[in-house]
Amino acid sequence: DFSVWQNELFQSIEIEKQKQYWLEIMSEDIPLLELPTDYNRPSIQKFVGNRIAFEVDPETTEGLKILTKQTGTTLYMALLAAYNVLLAKYTNQTDVIVGTPVAGRTHSDVNSLIGMFVNT
Repeated sequence: DFSVWQNELFQSIEIEKQKQYWLEIMSEDIPLLELPTDYNRPSIQKFVGNRIAFEVDPETTEGLKILTKQTGTTLYMALLAAYNVLLAKYTNQTDVIVGTPVAGRTHSDVNSLIGMFVNT
């Protein structure tokens, strides 16, 4: 069923409108994020990294929950907005692009199914 719905969507006028919108929006070069670093970038890009684990204290968590209720947003949306602001402040850039995955569940019949519904 999902494949049929997806194929119908791909043949619709609505998807063509969305495609044209994004082609126009992304017609210019995408700005590179110029994060300050403490050393020069290597000549050959490596995909080696690390992570830092931390916990947010209960007071901050409660404040974020209150904020999301007041603004009608989700915790994910609030944290993503804060991340975008942080990147903008670090880079002093006005255009910051952050890509995120989406559930891709545009039909209510697939909400309870397990797995990703995306066309990457």
